[in-house]
Amino acid sequence: MKSTDTSEKGLESIVVASLVEEAGYVQGNSQDYDREYAVDGV
Repeated sequence: MKSTDTSEKGLESIVVASLVEEAGYVQGNSQDYDREYAVDGV
């Protein structure tokens, strides 16, 4: 029997996969995020 990952990281993986595979989002890179201006530079 396969166990379910109920951690925060497991939930994040499910959400990201859904957004990228089903909703057409493009996964970004955290290094592109400008914390000072709160925007993604790419």
